[in-house]
Amino acid sequence: MENLKDVFLCHAGEDKNEYIIPLKDAMDNENITTWLDGVHIEWGDSITKKVNEGLRISKYVVVFFSKNFFNKNWPERELNSVLNQMASSGKKRILPIAVTKNLLNEVKDKYPLLNDVKFLFWENGLDKIIISLKTMLNKQTKEISENKSHEFKIQMPNIKKGFTQRDKDKFLYSSFEFIKTFFENGLKQLETNFTGIEADFISIHRLKFVCSIYNNGEIVNKCKIWTGSSFGPDAISYFEDRNLDVNNDISSNDSLSTEIINNKLGFSTSAGYFSQDKDILSKIEAAEYLWKKFTKILEE
Repeated sequence: MENLKDVFLCHAGEDKNEYIIPLKDAMDNENITTWLDGVHIEWGDSITKKVNEGLRISKYVVVFFSKNFFNKNWPERELNSVLNQMASSGKKRILPIAVTKNLLNEVKDKYPLLNDVKFLFWENGLDKIIISLKTMLNKQTKEISENKSHEFKIQMPNIKKGFTQRDKDKFLYSSFEFIKTFFENGLKQLETNFTGIEADFISIHRLKFVCSIYNNGEIVNKCKIWTGSSFGPDAISYFEDRNLDVNNDISSNDSLSTEIINNKLGFSTSAGYFSQDKDILSKIEAAEYLWKKFTKILEE
C-alpha cells in the first residue's frame, strides 16, 4: 500500500505534456503529493488495480477538462466512480479544472452532477490553481488537527537538508521545462486575447527556446532563454533584443542561478529581484518573473 496522496490527477492522455506535467511540477514544488498514471503504473502492472488504489489513497481528485477529455473511457470511468462516492457520502472530492471558461457549458451539459460545482480555469493562471489547492489542503489539515485530543503544537528543529548535484540538476531542468511550457502557453493566450498580436515560439533544442511578439506585423520584442550562463552551468539565462543572435549565448540581460536558502532549492536573479516574502524564487515565480520582463514592453 502506498502512502496517502493529496491529489489524484484525472486527465486525457493527450493533455499530459502540455498541461498535466506542468501542473504536477508546480504541485511538487509546493510539496503537494500527487498520483499520476505515468508515474505510479509500471510495466506489467494491472492498470485497473493501480487506478483503484490511486483513487482510494488520494484526498482529492483533480479532473482536467478539455476537448480531449470527452469520450475518453479511462478518465470518464475515474470521474464517474468519484461522482458516485460524492453522491453517497456528501463529501467533496472532485476539484475540476477547465482549460477555458468557454468549455464550461459543454462540460456541465455532459456531466450534470457537476452543475453546482465551482470550477477553476487554466487560462487564469497556474499560480491561482496552486494557491487554491494549498489553501484547501491547509484547511483540511487544520480540521483534522482540531478534532484530535491532547494535540500539542511543538516547534520542530530546522534540520539542514543536503542537496546533491543531482538534486540541483533535476530542479534546474524541470524548472526550465516548466518555464518553456509557461512561455509557449502565454504566447498562445496573447494571440487569443489581443487583436493584432501574433507570436512565435521556436524550440532550438531541449535546453534553448526563442519567443517573438509582433503587433500588426511589426516585431515588438524577442527573447532567448537557455540553460547555463557566464556564471556557471547551474543557471537559466535570459536575453532580449529584436535582432538577437540565436547562436550567440555569450550575452544575457538576466540569469536565474540555482540557490539553496532555508533548506530549499530556488533561484536568485542577477538583477537582484526576489519575491516579497522569500529569499529565492520558486519555478513558478521564476517563470512569471521572466514573462513579465518579456511582455513589459506591451504595457508601455
